[in-house]
Amino acid sequence: MSSALREALPQKPSELHNSASTGLVTSKEIQPIDGFRCFLYCTLFPLGYEFEKDTLIQLWMAEGFIEERTNERLEDTGSIVFHSFVSKGFIVPLSCDFNDGSPKYKVSDNNISNIQQFSLNRYLLVEDVVPGFNLSDKWGDTSQLSHLSLHGKIDLTTFEAIKQCEYLRTLLINPRHDSCIKLVPRDLFLRLNLLRALKLSQTHISQLPSSIANVKSLRYIDVSETPIITLPESIGSLHKLLTLKLRGCTCFVALPKGMKNLTKLQHLDLDIVGQLSPMPSGMGNLINLQNLSGFIVDRDDGFHICELKNLNNLRGEICISRLERVPNSEEAMEAALLTKNYLNKLELRWSDLRVEEAEVEEGILECLQPHSGLKELHILFYGGSKLPSWFGHPSFADLTAIRPITLYKFKNCQFLPSLGELPSLKFLYIAEMNTVSEVDYRFCRNREDQGYHAFPKLEILKFDVMLKLEGWMGVQNGDFPSLVKLTLVYCPKLSTLLEVAKLRYRTGP
Repeated sequence: MSSALREALPQKPSELHNSASTGLVTSKEIQPIDGFRCFLYCTLFPLGYEFEKDTLIQLWMAEGFIEERTNERLEDTGSIVFHSFVSKGFIVPLSCDFNDGSPKYKVSDNNISNIQQFSLNRYLLVEDVVPGFNLSDKWGDTSQLSHLSLHGKIDLTTFEAIKQCEYLRTLLINPRHDSCIKLVPRDLFLRLNLLRALKLSQTHISQLPSSIANVKSLRYIDVSETPIITLPESIGSLHKLLTLKLRGCTCFVALPKGMKNLTKLQHLDLDIVGQLSPMPSGMGNLINLQNLSGFIVDRDDGFHICELKNLNNLRGEICISRLERVPNSEEAMEAALLTKNYLNKLELRWSDLRVEEAEVEEGILECLQPHSGLKELHILFYGGSKLPSWFGHPSFADLTAIRPITLYKFKNCQFLPSLGELPSLKFLYIAEMNTVSEVDYRFCRNREDQGYHAFPKLEILKFDVMLKLEGWMGVQNGDFPSLVKLTLVYCPKLSTLLEVAKLRYRTGP
């Protein structure tokens, strides 16, 4: 084992869990679990600073504090270290973020001051940056400084001070609300050519200079929540890049064409469907990619849905949009969604305003069957007249993890699919299926005489804007045993609700 690995990682998982918690961290206590540098990195966060677990682990990865182990992702190894710190009270969990529900954390107030004595002049946090400040005047020799975190009123003079630190590996810029940083000097990246992690989120920059290509060691770039419009094409030469964050960049319009060259990229954080018009071609080259929130299909080479074929490390969620541009079922099959075993949430979306080709779309949806561990499924603007066989097939009933399902604006479907066999379905939202005139037994079961209780875990069922729905039949005693809330919104022709009387509502706790 390399000295870097020995210094950065736990030798054995047991060493992470067996050490007694004291509430205060010391170098002696951290050293046996071999996460000293991982925790020392947290001295870059001021008191009360909130962060996400994934962000900290991605920064650790960028610095090389976590090295790959056989059959184990870097993120999984980092997660073991992170949760050991949480269990000891070194890192404190907070409430979830109101906007996206992501859990937030902070470093224990007691531990920050206690660990700073071990920083060895390599880690520096400056909380009161003002225009014209000088690092060397206030903090002395900065020649050995490796990791720098600046908080305060950031402007161009701040970057002049940063240029003194030619051996920087981490630069975290955290501007105050009245900071006026709108651009990054071109020569900054000519001086900081050892940089591995760069955070410029929540600044006012609209672009990065092309000179960023000089920093070949960059592994982490965060420009989220900035007015940045595009990235320089030269970013395609950053072959070691692992993480690129563009979440909340409302002005962002296009990824660089050279994205296909970033073959080590694992985390691409942006709302692709909401933020981009075209996708860059050749995304299928990024076989190590784990986060890809969306994929926009196009008809040109390099933009086909088959670009997803080898992206089998994808995790979390993905929205595949503009499916009307998939020409046939053969090409849809090449996306190989069935092999994306780590996806939790899948959204399949056609465009709303278009000419539907019912038979073609039926064949395409038939070939976009997800894996059986999926937790959420949403299908929007589907133009076929029937649902795929995997909806009612027994293999689809194996989707024991599935919880929310949304079926929105199916323009030609005359019957609701049979979903009553899904054992873990908790939320079902059906909207604007305006060719459905009746909900019959097929909604609950494939055959009328099947003897089981349909929708055993369903708690919330909502029908929204069903203009032609006239009746609901086929509910048997014992169906919907867990139902808490049934909502019918704007179903003007609905007159037959006798079967609904058989539903038994479970009161909440």
